[in-house]
Parts: sequence; C-alpha cells; structure tokens
Amino acid sequence: MEKTLKTDAQTAAGSQGFPSPGRAWYAMTILLILYTISYIDRMVLSLLVDPIRATFGISETQLSLLHGFAFAFFHAIFAIPIARMADLGSRVTIISVGSVVWTAMTSTCGLAQNYWQIFLFRMGVGIGEASLTPAAYSLTADYFDPKTLPKAMSFYSSGIFIGSGLALLFSGAVISFLPALTIPGFGTLEIWQSTFIYVAVPGMVVLAIFWATVKEPPRQQSNKQEVTSPTMRETWNYVLTRRKVYLVHWFGFAFLAMVWAGLAAWQPSFFIRTFGWSPGKVGLWLGLGNLIFAPIGILTGGWLARRLLEAGRKDANILVGLVAAAGALVFGISAHVSSDELVALSLTMPYLFFISMPWGAAPAALQVITPNRMRSTISALFIMVINLMGIGAGPTIVALFTDFLFKDEARVGYSIALTLAVCIPISMVLLNWCRSAYVAEVEAWEAS
Repeated sequence: MEKTLKTDAQTAAGSQGFPSPGRAWYAMTILLILYTISYIDRMVLSLLVDPIRATFGISETQLSLLHGFAFAFFHAIFAIPIARMADLGSRVTIISVGSVVWTAMTSTCGLAQNYWQIFLFRMGVGIGEASLTPAAYSLTADYFDPKTLPKAMSFYSSGIFIGSGLALLFSGAVISFLPALTIPGFGTLEIWQSTFIYVAVPGMVVLAIFWATVKEPPRQQSNKQEVTSPTMRETWNYVLTRRKVYLVHWFGFAFLAMVWAGLAAWQPSFFIRTFGWSPGKVGLWLGLGNLIFAPIGILTGGWLARRLLEAGRKDANILVGLVAAAGALVFGISAHVSSDELVALSLTMPYLFFISMPWGAAPAALQVITPNRMRSTISALFIMVINLMGIGAGPTIVALFTDFLFKDEARVGYSIALTLAVCIPISMVLLNWCRSAYVAEVEAWEAS
C-alpha cells in the first residue's frame, strides 16, 4: 500500500508532466478570482449584522449561527462526498456546478422573509462552496512542482482576504450609494437584502470564463497503480496511521481559523459600537486593510516557506504557522482592547498581515505528503475541521462571551481579545507538537 500510494511530489519532483507555467498561472488566476468571489458571498453578512438583527429581531448568538453554523456545518457535511467525486472525476466540472449553487443561494438570501429562510439559504451557500477548495488544492498540486507549491497555494488562498476586503468595501458602498432593488412579487427590498443580490452577480460571469478556458490538467502519478482510486476506508486509514501529522496539523491550524473567523465576523461591529463608525467607514478602512495587508501577509508566508525549504528546513510550512500565530496574538489583542480608534485601526493592520500568513503554507504541507488520488478528500477533511471549528465556532465564541460573560454588546472588543488569548496559544502548542512528526513523514517519502 505504501508503494502504491506514494506521492508524485516526492518521487517525481521535476516531473515533465506539469503544465507550462503560463497555463498553470492562468488557471490559478481564474481560480483566485473565483475563490475571491466565493468569500465575498460568504463574508458580506459581516457588515449587515445590525440591519439583519433589526429586521428579524434576533440576538447576537442567533446572528452568529447564520454567519457560522448555517454555513460551516453543511459545508463540512457535503465537502467529503464532493471531494470524493473530485478525486474520481473532473475537478473543473465539480467546481463549476458548485459555483452555480452558491451564487444562486447568495442571491436568494436577499429574498428571505424570516430568520429560518435566510438560515436555509446560508446552508445552500455552504453546500455550493464545498465544491471549490478541495478540488482547487488538488488542481494546484497537478499544476506546480513541490517547491513552487507553497507560493501557488498562497496565491490562491489570498482570495480569502481579498474577498473579505472586497465584501466590506462593496457592501459598504452598496449601503452608502446604491439604491434598494424592487423585485416583482417581493416589492422594494431593504438595502441589506439588495446587497446580497448585488454581490451574487459577478460570480456567474467568472464561472462562465472558468468553464470555457480552464482545462483539467493531467494528474501527476508516481506509478501506474495509482490510477486506481483508493477507497474512503483506505484514505481514512492512511490518515489515522499518520494521525500525529494530519490530525495535529488540522487542529493546530483550526484554532488559528477560529480567531480569524471570529474577528472577521465581529470586527465591523467593534468599530461601529466602540467608536461610532458608520458601515461605510468600516467597509472602507477594514476593506482596504484586508485588500492590502492580508494578501501581503499570505504571499509573505509562501515566500518564507519557500526560502526555508531551500535552506533545508523540512518543517518550513509548519514554522510559518508558528510565526503567524505569535504575531497575530500580540497585535490582535492590543488592537481590540484599545480605546483610541487610530491606535485600534493601526494595530489591526499588522494583525491582518500575521493572521493571513499561514494559509498557503498550511494546505501546501498536506499536498506534499498526500497521494494524488487522496488529495481532494484529505483536503476536504482538513477544510471540514477548519470550517467547523473556525467558521462554525469562531463567531459564536465571540458572541457567547458578549452575551453571557460581558453582557454588553458595546464590549465586543473584549470578547474578541479573550478569544485570541484562548485560541492562539493552543494553536501554537499543537503546531509545535506536529513539527517532528511532519519532518519524519517528509524524510520517509524522500527515502522511499
């Protein structure tokens, strides 16, 4: 089984089967744009917190379930079977079908008439988006050699932060400048409802370009036997026999994801409630921060991982996660306990830089030690943990601290700071624990 499942990354580094750099980077650019749009559709809710609460009369915790659980739980449930289809068939087709689903569900969020309807539509967004990243990770590993992979993964993963920034900027602009839509049968919508429909439109345009121009690359196989796809049981057994690598890696990065998702959901409310900012002002400054500092952070993470790999550090991708965690802890807590708006905003920018750093290195670490025909499935398992703990629990933890510990919505900054203080040290302990096992796994592949 070990020989059959050997990764092309280790046995065929420099393989002649990789597509040309021009074709590979074009495909990555279109995937980046699609990923960016998916995050706009996912994160636009964060600037619409107060108007949605006012319309439906719901609590902070109920709103956090819309942001987290409704999306993340069903994203996780559907990610595994969709990823299995991607391992067995066309990844381009899987992504295209899923894109239709999530863009349609985003627009219908704007037509919701009650809390449970928008909860249902957010579930649909999660199901559709479950098709994208596992298949994209697998595609990326077939487009680039192992040393270029962290850079390519960082490029793709920067869509998280570009999408978050554009969601804030675009939704802020919609709230401030664009008119509410009038839909036959629904009448004139509220501005938050119109925002969901506005942000859904670009996705269909990019989907058409993706479907027409991006082709399935050849899978990089270590031997002829690898063409036969392993069963789900074989895949799960492969993970369990290396659980100190896979499971500790997944949970280590998941605690960082909890911090990122919790802050992404509640940072706009922190600036609105603490400093009296308008949604348009929040969208402008946090949007620019996410567009500038976060992409620089994630690309720096990819660059740093490559430099460390070239210097012989086999744990390079894990080390990037530890550096990122330390920086995010210092700047994140300082920003959200500040009573000065300029200080809080200034400290938020390096926080965004550090919290974004590991999200190219983290998936790249998995691709290097994972057989080709398991990549989508194991990536989906990783994303399932990230989503359930990060997107699913992160926003809710902040809300629970606000509702039940501080009991004052104006103190949401303290809830954010406490979330950072709890989650990031746990992440650092787990990632440090993972390093030796990860290095041993890489060396085993190199020796085989």
